[in-house]
Parts: sequence; C-alpha cells; structure tokens
Amino acid sequence: MSLLWFMVVAVPVPEPTKDTKKDLPVVVATPFFEEGRGFNVKSGTMLEKVDGSSLQDLTVDLIWDPPNGLVSNSKECGILFPGKAGIAPIGKTKPGVEPDVAKLRFVGFVALEDIHIGHSYVIRSATGDVFGVLHVAGVNLKRKSLTFYWQRLPKKK
Repeated sequence: MSLLWFMVVAVPVPEPTKDTKKDLPVVVATPFFEEGRGFNVKSGTMLEKVDGSSLQDLTVDLIWDPPNGLVSNSKECGILFPGKAGIAPIGKTKPGVEPDVAKLRFVGFVALEDIHIGHSYVIRSATGDVFGVLHVAGVNLKRKSLTFYWQRLPKKK
C-alpha cells in the first residue's frame, strides 16, 4: 500500500488490481458548450446532444469545458448544476486502483492547468452513489479534447 499526499492529509491508496490499461474503455470528451456532450459515470460513456435538462435530471455527471477544465454536476459549480457530483484528484496512479472514496476530498471543478497526463481523478456521480476513476491519457487543446481511460468502481456494501 502506498500513500498519496493531498494537501496535509495522507490517504492510503491500495495497489492496482490490473496491470495494464488494455481492459479499460477509452473515452474522448469534447466540449459540452460547443458539442453538447456530457459524461455519465454509471454508463461510462459520453452522452450525445445533452443540454441543461440533462444536468437537471442528473443524467450528466461531468462535463469537459476547455479552456476552463473539468466541471462536475455539483451545486458547488453554480445554479445550472443541481447534482451531488464531485472530482477527487488522486495523483499518478495505475489502472486498477480502488481508492476508499470515503477518505477522499471531492471538489466541483478541476482547472485545465491542474489536469495532467498520467494522473487520475475519482469521479462521483450527480446522484452521489456511483463512483469511477478517470485516468488521463491525453489533452489536445487544438482539438479541445480530453482522452481518458475509464474505470468504474464497484459499489461498497
């Protein structure tokens, strides 16, 4: 078990259960406000043609908003976002890591300059009960895309 230092709190991170990314789906996120696509944690897919009502009915959990960054469907992010979603940066981790979500600090927004290739972020759904890990594989500012491996976390009993 390794330790991940976040601010002044050490969070234990278990060792990965998978050796490679080959078993994880690859997702390419494009801008929500330009292309109307948002990410759904439960399905692990980008939803097409979503709008404000998709935020209101908690279908969209996360949006990619360059040049700003990743925005969760969280009340913390403003009046358009009624959900309980959140993002918890966990640093450089390998696919297969299953962090204890109860020990993480979730925020509503991660700025573009804080998103790094090779880093991972635990994502909480807008309903607050489904979690997954987004492993950043690439950021293409010219194409305004974010490419990541998606790993849904098992429900805790």
